[in-house]
Amino acid sequence: MVDRSEGDLPTRERILAAAEKLFARHGFSGTSIRDITDMVGIQPPALYNHFPNKEDLYAEVLAESLRPLIELIDAAADDAPNVESADQIVGRGMDLLREHPQGPALMLLEGITGADHLSRIARDWIRPLVERGVSILKENDQSGRWSEDVYPNVIWMWFCAAFGHVALSALYAEVFAEDGLADVPFGRHRDFMADVAAASFEPER
Repeated sequence: MVDRSEGDLPTRERILAAAEKLFARHGFSGTSIRDITDMVGIQPPALYNHFPNKEDLYAEVLAESLRPLIELIDAAADDAPNVESADQIVGRGMDLLREHPQGPALMLLEGITGADHLSRIARDWIRPLVERGVSILKENDQSGRWSEDVYPNVIWMWFCAAFGHVALSALYAEVFAEDGLADVPFGRHRDFMADVAAASFEPER
């Protein structure tokens, strides 16, 4: 996670950080440019020096959250994952989600409300993530646990468990009386997800 306080960040990064929080909380339609600039402490014209409109800002918020995951999975596909590397890939993916916790929350909000940008998010980001994951599993699975027709379900399970843990961290805190994004509980869930991923490539005994 970013060590510097948001006030120390360049204006463009502060805009992205504020927009990510507000979009995750209120959605695209429920967030105005004025809301974002008020949180940053700038006037609206200053925002337009960095982003031409709210649509482009929203797209960049999504990219900041999800592009690193796409790049991680693309690199994994090139490296032919195995039992030893699968847990590292999933663990690193969890770390990336933790670095942008509002991203998964935004995904959850869009998924629940079926808002205007849901199709775009599915087409540009979530479907490619799932399809890449299915391809990796299909090419490297030696476990014998599943038939190919359930590979999408396996990847979707990982997706929901990873994104859900981050997006629902406030609910997790109420249920377990601890911050799910704090080092110890997050590390526990991260390790669990990594172990499940590694088991997915292990031959069934």
